[in-house]
Amino acid sequence: MTSSQQTYDLFADHVPADRLAAEEFGRHLRAAGLRPWLVEWSAVPHASLDAEQEFAVSASRLVARVIGRSGLSPWSKEDGGHKPPARETGKPAIVVLAPGCPVAPHQVPPDLSDNGVVDLRRGFDADRALRTLRRFVSGSAASDRTCVDPDRRLDPAALKRSVVESYDGIAEKFAARWVDHPPLGPLEKFLDLLPHQAVILDAGCGPGHHASFLAERGHDVVGVDLSEGMLRIARRRNAAIRFARMDVQALEFPPATFDAIWCAGTAMHVPREEVVSLFRGFRRVVRPAGVVGINMQIARRSEVVNYDADRRFFEYYRSGDEIAGLARRAGLVVVAADYGETTRNTHDLDLTLKWVTLYTVPAGVSSAA
Repeated sequence: MTSSQQTYDLFADHVPADRLAAEEFGRHLRAAGLRPWLVEWSAVPHASLDAEQEFAVSASRLVARVIGRSGLSPWSKEDGGHKPPARETGKPAIVVLAPGCPVAPHQVPPDLSDNGVVDLRRGFDADRALRTLRRFVSGSAASDRTCVDPDRRLDPAALKRSVVESYDGIAEKFAARWVDHPPLGPLEKFLDLLPHQAVILDAGCGPGHHASFLAERGHDVVGVDLSEGMLRIARRRNAAIRFARMDVQALEFPPATFDAIWCAGTAMHVPREEVVSLFRGFRRVVRPAGVVGINMQIARRSEVVNYDADRRFFEYYRSGDEIAGLARRAGLVVVAADYGETTRNTHDLDLTLKWVTLYTVPAGVSSAA
């Protein structure tokens, strides 16, 4: 399995004092069609990148340091600034001067930037930022040039079509690989949080094996998916369970319909720009004392796979804590978590996959709900 495109254009780091400037910079870049990965650094020495930071840099084409009102002091101290990630990864580096930055481009030390300085001190101009950053991305290291498309924009609709078409194409293979191997531990923990005879939504039900597991334990389950190939298998194997073709990002149920929602793997196919909206949709249709189980892979680089008929987009996160933060923005609070590893995968490749399952409840509900 190989990645057919980079899914992030630049890794942008900043110190805590410049958080607002970095977030505004990120919003304008996303509006201009570029994907930044914003990471906050503390103003203390960093002799080398830790695993999480290295992962963030590796999933991007370019390293940017966003500097706002704090100025250069956190970065330029001889023994107090951190070593630029570009030095350790070979990624081209730039410095972005955000509005309010007291430093002019000619004052930026050359050791902080390989490719130059983007001066946005007079305000964010999305078109100018787009042109400048695309020029820097296009001028990436030679090893990256073959996969750089300066006009590429993240197209969530196209990614979704590719995911659905892929699942249609690999439906039988996927079912043969997974139907008899549901994640028993995470599912049992989910069951422990449910009321008797709960009404459950299996969001992204695939071939229906999780829905079947939950129904066999006395719960009323509804499964939804966009893949007709998967739904055909689910209906064939589980005639007593209701399955419907529906987009998990546009659930057609009234508010507070379900006692619980189980979402295994599906959220990985949603770009991070849209995942909070996905979780808010879950929050809308789950009851006030309900439970939402979110099961996802972590600690890999986001990618579009390229394996036979499989062209699925996968958005991966560094840790369960990162996903939990997005869930909180949607009004869901984590009350328990389960971590695990497996070598089982759809294409029987030599991989070890790390998974996290977060058990969440609507904000304001106790963990005993």
